[in-house]
Amino acid sequence: MRIELVKGVNLNIIPSKQFKTTRIFISFIKNIESKKELAERALLANYLEMCSQNYPTQIDIARKLSQMYGASFGSSVDRRGNYQLINFSIDYIEGKYLVGNEDLFSEVIEFLKEIIFNPLKVGENKNFDEETFTRQKNNTITYLKSIKEDKQAYATAKLRKLYFDNEIQQVPSFGESEDVEKLTISDLMDAYQKMLNTDRVEIMISGDVNTDEVVNKFSVLPFKARNISRVSMSYTQEIK
Repeated sequence: MRIELVKGVNLNIIPSKQFKTTRIFISFIKNIESKKELAERALLANYLEMCSQNYPTQIDIARKLSQMYGASFGSSVDRRGNYQLINFSIDYIEGKYLVGNEDLFSEVIEFLKEIIFNPLKVGENKNFDEETFTRQKNNTITYLKSIKEDKQAYATAKLRKLYFDNEIQQVPSFGESEDVEKLTISDLMDAYQKMLNTDRVEIMISGDVNTDEVVNKFSVLPFKARNISRVSMSYTQEIK
């Protein structure tokens, strides 16, 4: 079942009794127009995964996941032709398998709402936290520079450079270290606002769920209607 919550935000429900867990997958999808966008969105995904206003440290987030019976949460970036996806995923156990049929679904929705819509901001200007930004920026740069030690990943990166004519297509979904090094907190704030207000959003939930309850819970998330880019997802170039 596919339902449009607001313009540009779609909820996809896949009922399944196969597993004792439910998975929620939220993708923010954007047509990428520069190498810088790839880098700043990859860094943004790392920042949002690590902190929020109510969970200001990675330890706080880990403690909350533990309270939700060991729910598994993470963010990632992915590539689909001309588009890059920022993904948030969480897996949690069905409430009916818990003592007293605890309503874990509502708690999970509130957690996702906190992570996506209430990131850690500090100071009078309400910018992202400088310390967390710097730490995640350095971690991202270190990871990107270490790719050459992974021969398979390094070969794939070099192959992209050789094959694609388009500069953006030559770069992996998580960007390049030299582009990450140039990013500022202001860049990340701008990228966050664009993601939240203009990206196409696809929400997928799979598990033993009640359709009406799912629609009601996701409908309260403060997504705004947005115009959808008509750029084709598929990238094409002359075969060589």
